[in-house]
Amino acid sequence: MECDGNGYCLSVRNLICTHECVTQECPNIFFCGNSAPQFFLDFNRGVCNECAISFGNCVENPTPSNPILERVVDTDVPECPVCLTSDPKEGGVRGPRCSHYLCLTCLRMIYTDHEGIFPPFPLPEVEEEYFADPTLFIHNESVREWRKAVGSWNFKRMHYLARNRPYLKHCPLCRR
Repeated sequence: MECDGNGYCLSVRNLICTHECVTQECPNIFFCGNSAPQFFLDFNRGVCNECAISFGNCVENPTPSNPILERVVDTDVPECPVCLTSDPKEGGVRGPRCSHYLCLTCLRMIYTDHEGIFPPFPLPEVEEEYFADPTLFIHNESVREWRKAVGSWNFKRMHYLARNRPYLKHCPLCRR
């Protein structure tokens, strides 16, 4: 089976790629820091999975929003209505469903799960091998500790999301 040049080969190991596919940066990289294969971006209306989840449709607001954020960086950065500060260096963004401004710190706090960053894999030099066959590392102590940390992180994240779901994905000013 051959790759068609959209990056699908990056997630499916048995495809033969003659296009030298590489991941593409999410347009919201200043927010999420992610890059993904082009087919992921195409599937998610131009953004990575994290941004599609954060800024896509939700039950409380089923109207489509633009998942690509409009970044505001200049000397006339307005004051953030959440933290009441303005930082022209970091700037902020206009809301994905409205035109209200939020600083990046508050946007991350509102639109992410508050449980911190996913624990990094402890052995980056063999990470690909681990995900190809995790059974090879069942006796590795650092991998076992990492798996516990991932479980704890996911438990906290799911608990947070279950408790706060009605409040997520809304502008703090207009609730859109």
